Amino acid sequence: MYAYFEILYELFERVYQIKKNSWISEDEWSQWAMWIDDIAANPILADIYSDSKGMYSLEFEMFIKSKIDGAKP
Repeated sequence: MYAYFEILYELFERVYQIKKNSWISEDEWSQWAMWIDDIAANPILADIYSDSKGMYSLEFEMFIKSKIDGAKP
Protein backbone atom coordinates (compact mmCIF):
# COMPACT_ATOMS: atom_id res chain seq x y z
CA MET A 1 0.00 0.00 0.00
CA TYR A 2 2.83 2.37 0.83
CA ALA A 3 4.36 1.96 -2.64
CA TYR A 4 0.97 2.52 -4.29
CA PHE A 5 0.41 5.73 -2.33
CA GLU A 6 3.95 6.85 -3.10
CA ILE A 7 3.32 6.46 -6.82
CA LEU A 8 0.05 8.37 -6.44
CA TYR A 9 1.87 11.13 -4.57
CA GLU A 10 4.37 11.49 -7.41
CA LEU A 11 1.57 11.48 -9.98
CA PHE A 12 -0.37 14.11 -8.03
CA GLU A 13 2.72 16.32 -7.92
CA ARG A 14 3.13 16.12 -11.69
CA VAL A 15 -0.52 16.93 -12.29
CA TYR A 16 -0.30 19.76 -9.76
CA GLN A 17 2.60 21.25 -11.73
CA ILE A 18 0.80 21.07 -15.08
CA LYS A 19 -2.25 22.66 -13.46
CA LYS A 20 -0.02 25.41 -12.12
CA ASN A 21 1.23 26.00 -15.68
CA SER A 22 -2.39 26.10 -16.96
CA TRP A 23 -1.91 23.02 -19.14
CA ILE A 24 -5.13 21.45 -17.88
CA SER A 25 -8.51 23.02 -17.26
CA GLU A 26 -9.93 23.78 -13.85
CA ASP A 27 -12.62 21.18 -14.54
CA GLU A 28 -10.01 18.49 -15.10
CA TRP A 29 -8.04 19.65 -12.06
CA SER A 30 -11.17 19.43 -9.91
CA GLN A 31 -11.36 15.70 -10.66
CA TRP A 32 -7.76 15.24 -9.55
CA ALA A 33 -8.40 17.33 -6.44
CA MET A 34 -11.37 15.14 -5.53
CA TRP A 35 -9.15 12.06 -5.78
CA ILE A 36 -6.63 13.71 -3.47
CA ASP A 37 -9.45 14.53 -1.06
CA ASP A 38 -10.53 10.87 -1.13
CA ILE A 39 -7.15 9.57 0.01
CA ALA A 40 -6.12 12.45 2.28
CA ALA A 41 -7.61 10.81 5.37
CA ASN A 42 -5.54 7.67 4.92
CA PRO A 43 -2.59 7.71 7.35
CA ILE A 44 -0.30 6.33 4.64
CA LEU A 45 -0.51 9.64 2.76
CA ALA A 46 0.59 11.49 5.90
CA ASP A 47 3.54 9.10 6.20
CA ILE A 48 4.54 9.71 2.59
CA TYR A 49 4.17 13.45 3.06
CA SER A 50 6.51 13.30 6.07
CA ASP A 51 8.99 10.93 4.44
CA SER A 52 9.14 12.99 1.22
CA LYS A 53 9.31 16.45 2.76
CA GLY A 54 11.71 18.66 0.82
CA MET A 55 11.70 16.48 -2.30
CA TYR A 56 8.87 18.35 -4.02
CA SER A 57 7.94 21.98 -4.44
CA LEU A 58 7.02 23.74 -1.23
CA GLU A 59 3.76 24.88 -2.80
CA PHE A 60 2.73 21.29 -3.58
CA GLU A 61 3.75 20.10 -0.13
CA MET A 62 1.71 22.87 1.50
CA PHE A 63 -1.27 21.90 -0.69
CA ILE A 64 -1.02 18.26 0.38
CA LYS A 65 -0.54 19.23 4.03
CA SER A 66 -3.72 21.32 3.90
CA LYS A 67 -5.60 18.35 2.46
CA ILE A 68 -4.26 16.00 5.14
CA ASP A 69 -5.06 18.48 7.93
CA GLY A 70 -8.59 19.03 6.62
CA ALA A 71 -9.36 15.38 5.92
CA LYS A 72 -12.16 13.64 7.74
CA PRO A 73 -11.30 10.17 9.03
